[in-house]
Amino acid sequence: MKWPYYRNALAIVCIGHIIIVTFNLMSLYLENPFHTAAPPSSAEVMTCSEHHTIYIPGAGFSGFFYTLGRLNSMHINETLMDSPSYEYYCFSSGCLALTTHLMQMNVDSALQLAQSSRQQFISGNISLYNVVEKFVDGLLFENDETHLLNSNATRHHHHYLNQHLSRIHVITTSWNNTNLPSQSIRRPSSVDELKQMLIQTTWIPFVTGSSWFEGDYHNDGGFAIVFGLKGLKQTCDSNCYSLKLPWRLDLLGNFLNIFLSREIAVSFWEEGMKRGIY
Repeated sequence: MKWPYYRNALAIVCIGHIIIVTFNLMSLYLENPFHTAAPPSSAEVMTCSEHHTIYIPGAGFSGFFYTLGRLNSMHINETLMDSPSYEYYCFSSGCLALTTHLMQMNVDSALQLAQSSRQQFISGNISLYNVVEKFVDGLLFENDETHLLNSNATRHHHHYLNQHLSRIHVITTSWNNTNLPSQSIRRPSSVDELKQMLIQTTWIPFVTGSSWFEGDYHNDGGFAIVFGLKGLKQTCDSNCYSLKLPWRLDLLGNFLNIFLSREIAVSFWEEGMKRGIY
């Protein structure tokens, strides 16, 4: 890879860090000192007293592995994750962590897939803006290059994932027919729709996405929330779980670190496993 191209990529990553850290300072992704859960709500959301709601905010590369560990802990702790009463609300990499978990992909396979997507970028085969899509394709569909999923395994995981689609609520920022952003909460009806929503909710303009919007005027769900748009509850009872990150410099500093090492990624995952969803 030519140095100017590499330098420009690093500059983009630095700009992305500034954006994400600013969001965190406004407590979008991080726990408050009282650990108050803040799941989003809309007209379609059932009350917390009737259903368990799990809010999974975006958290970049480091938060992806930490959040994946927390989700994986639900089975270890015999939490009834497969209960129909659970509803999942997510945006950005929080949705990637949730999908990885629901696809029953272990942390080693997730790391392989992430490293393969990164290597494609380093080798100049794809641009920085295609790294997320490469990861999503490998996550949801058979990937001949990494051999992570064979066709039979993919069909099995899709069957399992399809059972959860109606309980996945993807938050994006919509800019349709207006100059002002609005919060969009949608449920995918198919794996193909889920792929589109995953790309849209991780679309940070000129950081992970090559333009202001993806598809029909959607981008990262964090933009709608940062402006305090309608749809985000500020309090929640014991039936709601908010998987925000703890206030830690190592997690903050690696939000958009595409070169995150395997050792650090595994350590974040292990810490998430120990933390659990509570």
